[in-house]
Amino acid sequence: MGRLTKNQCLTLQSVSALPPGEYRAALLDAEGGELVASTFTVVGLLDLRNIPAWVTGQSGLQGCADVGASSAAPTLDLEVRRNDGRGEVTRGPRTAPNGDAKLCLTAPAHARKEEGVYRAAVFDSAGGELSRATFDAVSGFAVRNVQIWSEGLGGLETCFLKGAGLATGAVRARVLRLDQNAIVSESAPSAVGDSGHQCLSVASSGVAQPGEYRAILVDGIGRELATASFTVSAR
Repeated sequence: MGRLTKNQCLTLQSVSALPPGEYRAALLDAEGGELVASTFTVVGLLDLRNIPAWVTGQSGLQGCADVGASSAAPTLDLEVRRNDGRGEVTRGPRTAPNGDAKLCLTAPAHARKEEGVYRAAVFDSAGGELSRATFDAVSGFAVRNVQIWSEGLGGLETCFLKGAGLATGAVRARVLRLDQNAIVSESAPSAVGDSGHQCLSVASSGVAQPGEYRAILVDGIGRELATASFTVSAR
């Protein structure tokens, strides 16, 4: 046991991930007497939803995390900013857990966001960061060569604008048939290039059936970053 001086910090090593919930840390003297104590909250992984609509300024970004079933957890809020520190900071309303294990927070949408990597984080009422996740903002997602792809003669080009870097290291494009809600085909994961205009090719799986389709750009963990709908007409 070491000798404490002013502004001393002690580190308690964790041997495994703590389950979400409320915890209490205490400083003890040599005889085991409690000198001071403080409570803190452990929050699970932050699951981000509605990324495309938030990036385009249409509706709020939702962040959901496991907070445990304790009703004593403090009010929490969701903050979003560019990962490089530039630009504005968006902060949602403070929300108190209602006893459910999972809590969803919202950061409001404003104007269309500049392309790049963004960081969302959950904060407690004292300003302590509890959980974070990064994601990509892209723009201009569109499809090309629909007729060639639908006839089984070549790939469907999915193109977009991106900023520097990627949140999860890779993206891919996939095509869904809406009436079946099934993946028809998808591209290989790609780290793409530097910032600017990028395209991914989704290979044709043969002659496509007439109907409504949707192309989706997803990141390395399957989150939707952008979508574009298109129609394959009857021949």
